[in-house]
Amino acid sequence: AGAGERRAGADSVPSSPPPIAVHAIAAPDVERELDEVARRVRALADAGVPLHRIAVIARQARPYVDLALASLDRFGVPATARLRITWSEVPVIRAVRSLLAAAAEGWTRHGLAELAEQPYFGSDLDVKLVNYAGFRRRLSGLTAWRAALDGIAQEAVAYEAREAAGEESDERRAPLPPADRATRAAERFASFAERAAGLDAPRALSRWLEWIRQFLHDDPWEMERRLWRIPPDRYDIAQLDLAGWRGLTTLVDHWCETLDEWGGGENPFTPEDFYREFLDLLDGDVALWTPMQRGVQVLEGFAAAYRSFDHVFLVGLEAGRFPLTAPTSPILDERERDELAAAGLPLEPRAVWDTRERELFRVLVAGARQSLTVSSSLLDTGGREVVRSAFVEALEDVTTPATADIPCSQVTTPGARLASGFGLARAAGLAAIEWHRQRAGLSAHAGRIESPDLRAYLAEVLGESRLWSPTQLESYAKCPWAYFSGRLLRLDRLEDPDQEMDPATRGSLLHDALSRFFQHAAEQLGTPVLLRAEHEGLAIPLAEQALDEALADARGKKWLGSERLLGPKRSELWRILRGYVKWEMKQNERMFESGRSGLPKRIRTGVHEHEMPLGEIEFVRGDIRIKFRGFVDRVEFGTDDRFDSSPYVAAIDYKTTVWSCPGSGQGRAWEDGVVLQVPLYAQALATRFPDKRAVRVEYRALKNPQAVHSLELCKFDTKGGGVLEDSKAEEKLEAALDAVADHVRTARSGQFPVRPAESCGCPPFCHALEICRIPGGPKVKSR
Repeated sequence: AGAGERRAGADSVPSSPPPIAVHAIAAPDVERELDEVARRVRALADAGVPLHRIAVIARQARPYVDLALASLDRFGVPATARLRITWSEVPVIRAVRSLLAAAAEGWTRHGLAELAEQPYFGSDLDVKLVNYAGFRRRLSGLTAWRAALDGIAQEAVAYEAREAAGEESDERRAPLPPADRATRAAERFASFAERAAGLDAPRALSRWLEWIRQFLHDDPWEMERRLWRIPPDRYDIAQLDLAGWRGLTTLVDHWCETLDEWGGGENPFTPEDFYREFLDLLDGDVALWTPMQRGVQVLEGFAAAYRSFDHVFLVGLEAGRFPLTAPTSPILDERERDELAAAGLPLEPRAVWDTRERELFRVLVAGARQSLTVSSSLLDTGGREVVRSAFVEALEDVTTPATADIPCSQVTTPGARLASGFGLARAAGLAAIEWHRQRAGLSAHAGRIESPDLRAYLAEVLGESRLWSPTQLESYAKCPWAYFSGRLLRLDRLEDPDQEMDPATRGSLLHDALSRFFQHAAEQLGTPVLLRAEHEGLAIPLAEQALDEALADARGKKWLGSERLLGPKRSELWRILRGYVKWEMKQNERMFESGRSGLPKRIRTGVHEHEMPLGEIEFVRGDIRIKFRGFVDRVEFGTDDRFDSSPYVAAIDYKTTVWSCPGSGQGRAWEDGVVLQVPLYAQALATRFPDKRAVRVEYRALKNPQAVHSLELCKFDTKGGGVLEDSKAEEKLEAALDAVADHVRTARSGQFPVRPAESCGCPPFCHALEICRIPGGPKVKSR
């Protein structure tokens, strides 16, 4: 502001002290400033001052009018104000905006989901199905959405048919929607798409205006009728929506009339272009009075000018807010503006602006009959430091106000209601729950189901009729709380597919490519396939062919990321696949070498089948009986020419990286009881092939290839010939199967401890991070 502003302010104030009480408030922030004003207003009201004779005035409506109303309401003081709502924030106009924004974005999941949740649209879009399809794949365009929803409906119908025949049991956290709902959603979307297709093609601005004008007058989605479908006690919403709908109709009519009169608007506009033009149209306000008409008057500066009140509170007196800073031009400096104004152009010189600000302050001060209170804060609403206005200093030059400084240490304003009695009691109860949760073991608030009805439900859901999968059992072992929230509550962490290929898709592509590769290799080499160095000239081209086949098959079925990034992603996948195939050939070659390493002792097995279904496997351990099923990524049969190895079988589970393995591949994961998938495969192979003996089970990391948690149950005796049993491996297998029974027993008893295994910690992608109950927060492990 400077000294010049202060002198100008001093000149604008009456030369003799006004015969009124003058107060000055300095607060640390806006909230406490307005709370102190509200407290003083409440004191005046309690003393019998008529509310309409009290005014709270701000230079501008935003943000002080809304904040002042909120503070007065906290102190129980009725108030009246003329509220300004931006056109774009009126609910019904926001609904129209959502439609145009969805078209401008190309009909993405976000835009369609917002449309589906709009209460003003009679489109009957199913937001659950929109999100289900959109989180599966990145979709855009009405045609792609119709195809995706039709596909989900067909998939759900087929799934329910298989489930009715006893062939399926849904174990996914995000199960398919019911077939009838999916079918109905697809039909309704088709109806919506036919009507919304008119928003897809570029057209001239005049044609766009013709469309939106007809849309507002004909109301094809019955938006205006829905304005009245509101709760009886919320007529204020209908009042705002009606003012917004009529105002938007008028704005569009005027826009069309202007275009008709002045011409133009024939250049083609895309949906995105028109949406930007539409947003510019909404650069204005709709003004509505609050229902209370005789309360404390909360006014903006020009609305309060030349009006008198018994008690005036001038708030927000910080530099830059009052006097309001004159707008600047990015093109003209002050001298150029003055010269153009002198030449007759309608430009306002800074001197005129400053004079008007001083005059406005003078008339607002003069409007106080009995008391005047000016207030300022040290921080603005954005938390930035500010200084008080020069007008306050000018006022002090002609009078001596009673000052009140609110210290920063004062968190609350005396007299402000903090909470109801019920709220305080609830807070104390929650504090006790958290205290016990941090110190005690299982409880109703930390992983133990205590309701008899819920325990009976769990006993049924997790009982002997349940079909488990090795992956489910392993997930419970890693973190029972995450299993409970994911598998039983079916919570999931959903994210929009981005331009990248998500890790799950990358893993499934590598799985599919390996399956195809070994199928092609079996056609060339016979079964079982044991790759060796001599096969490299055949294997590498077959592997690349398999990857291309997997990508071609996935196109249109899975989200592969942006087409522009598909080339680099394919190169990355090929690098991983080629590196793994070469590593496997090298490992297999080492089995034929002599030396002291363990690989020559390994019983040689070759690839027999990928994605082998296990069927229903019965598992009995003491008092625990379960059934599980699934697919083994890779099954190998004996191919060792040193002895008759045909009775031996092995199983391998692929993981993209070692970090995907239990305990990130650490050996102590066995002691934590979380390595369950491959031990259960050993159990399943013994049931699936009763005439064979499980010789080896392990995980294989494809990126930076290595064998993880390998369990060699039998080895070849390189000195004496024959097969040796490995008792330590057998003990490790039996301990893992005992852990399976223990986990099932605790789950059936309703125990879901908030305790991730030490070797596993909390993965950063866990769906339960936001509701984690681990004392001290999630134990996210760094790689």
